[in-house]
Amino acid sequence: MQLAEHGSPRARFAVSLALTFLLVGCGGGGGGGGGAGAPQSVAPTISQQPQNQTVTTGQIATFAVMASGTPQPTYQWQKNGQNVSGATSSSYTTPATVTADNGASFQVVVANSAGTVTSNAAILTVTPAIPTITTQPLSQTVTVDQSVVFSVVAVGSSPLHFQWNLNGVNIGTDSPDYKTSSVQTTDAGTYTVTVSNVLGNSVSSGAVLTVKPLYGLGGVSPTFPGFSGPNDLTGASYHVMVTNNQSTALKIIFMSNRVWNPASPLLTYFFESDIYSGAYTYAGEICTTWPPLGTYVQTLAGLDIGIGDYAYAANQQPGLTTGLTSSDPLNFPVETILIDGIPNLYKSTAGSQYDMTGIDVAVSITRGATITDVSAYGRCNRPLVAGTYRIWTVTASPTGHAPVTVNFVVPDLNGRYVTINEVMNLYSEYLYTPGTFSVQYWNFQTIRESDPVWRPVSTFMTHDNYDGNGSNFGVRVVSVGGHDHIEFSNVPGNTYFPKSTAFTITP
Repeated sequence: MQLAEHGSPRARFAVSLALTFLLVGCGGGGGGGGGAGAPQSVAPTISQQPQNQTVTTGQIATFAVMASGTPQPTYQWQKNGQNVSGATSSSYTTPATVTADNGASFQVVVANSAGTVTSNAAILTVTPAIPTITTQPLSQTVTVDQSVVFSVVAVGSSPLHFQWNLNGVNIGTDSPDYKTSSVQTTDAGTYTVTVSNVLGNSVSSGAVLTVKPLYGLGGVSPTFPGFSGPNDLTGASYHVMVTNNQSTALKIIFMSNRVWNPASPLLTYFFESDIYSGAYTYAGEICTTWPPLGTYVQTLAGLDIGIGDYAYAANQQPGLTTGLTSSDPLNFPVETILIDGIPNLYKSTAGSQYDMTGIDVAVSITRGATITDVSAYGRCNRPLVAGTYRIWTVTASPTGHAPVTVNFVVPDLNGRYVTINEVMNLYSEYLYTPGTFSVQYWNFQTIRESDPVWRPVSTFMTHDNYDGNGSNFGVRVVSVGGHDHIEFSNVPGNTYFPKSTAFTITP
């Protein structure tokens, strides 16, 4: 039965059809084309076009497209028909816009191996904007004669204009930067800038400029109108009192004097009798580096008498040539230090160990005899250079305390007199720091070899580098008991002298 059926025409057709399907499925019959399931390339198509954007000046705009294709397409954005470097993703965000961007067109070219399509152009509309400050000027602290630059960054419709102000007063030019090449204390204050365009303006936050004096405050020097005769001062004297001291930071008033010999005018020595807003408690060390070893006690006012072992000239003295002794080593101990640790730059000082605030201290400077035995003045376990030395004596007589006598020696060749232009010079440092501090000086006198009588000094001048700011710190004259005192002070609200000002006091 089965063989007969297979031989029938219907059976032969079924077998033939089955063989045909088998051959086609096995790739037979010489059929061409790839293997089963190979992806077909499809050219890109855009399903969502980039849209027009409207922003104000300084804002950003983002354009986006949705596209498909096989293989995955690439993107290249164009602005006004020109390729935008790096803009190769399905979206593009502009930089901060400017007025010139108004009306620009943005389109994107979408491409793959099967084809390319370009999107519609989207138009950017940039509307004018009131200036917006994106970077404020910063507060700064500088020293006198340094340069300073304040800068602001702003966006808004062009053109932008800039007006700088100091404490509300217009300064500077139409620029986002304000520069001062040589700052003075009068430049201190609050700086602002107004940025404007035709639509409005914006004012920056305040940037505070703090100006620290370069030489401290500077100070005053006595003058001798009509002086004639030999430059032969042999002594000077004055009174000093710290009248106000709330300091938590160091402040110094230097009383500087310079000794010399007319036969050797280039080799001179400075010695000092200074007021500090702090006092040293010495640890008995010698030849230490600055600051001295020991405990430093703040908020005290101390008297410090010192002499540096360095000549005021290019040709420095060889070896150790100065030293101190003190009549009161307990209350005014002597210590030798290396100034700032510089080799061979020695200084000997005798510093008070009690608070001088409110104490009237009479100070005198007098010339003594010459000596050759200076063994009492040796320091750092080294003797002074052999030779003839001149003794100078500084006597401090604080009311309510025993007087102290400090002797120092310098080579007689260089220390015969006090120079007329370097006697009782007053300088200061750090009066601009917080904490009120006032020191008064009065009853100035000098004596000469050719006129051995104490004469009052009543004419003075502020230094040319003095930088009191006229209201917050400086030098002024105050009357105490009918007598004029020269006062160094940082109490705000007073009227202080400007630099290079001549003035007279009533002794």
